[in-house]
Amino acid sequence: MAVNETNTAVKSQENTHQNTLTFEDQVIKKIAGIAANEIKGILSMSGGFMSGLTDRFCSTEDITKGINAEVGEKQVALDLKVIVEYGKNVPAIFSETVNNVKNQFTR
Repeated sequence: MAVNETNTAVKSQENTHQNTLTFEDQVIKKIAGIAANEIKGILSMSGGFMSGLTDRFCSTEDITKGINAEVGEKQVALDLKVIVEYGKNVPAIFSETVNNVKNQFTR
């Protein structure tokens, strides 16, 4: 009888173990940056003061420039700062960007 109780306890512990999948903020920012750069009408991503200094001294382009990400357990919050081409429909570009970023994460 003691053997059966031990086996039950081991099986119960195995069933309660859950795997989790997590993403680093930097990975999310890169995916969002690539998705935003695919949108016609977005000229570039806009970083802050430090990003501007970095651009002057470094020749490599940072795909995450102008993007902030907060990654939670079940959701992600993104802030994208972009420079839009003059005369373009900003609400349409915003909507297209949101849809393209969402699609990158739901593939």
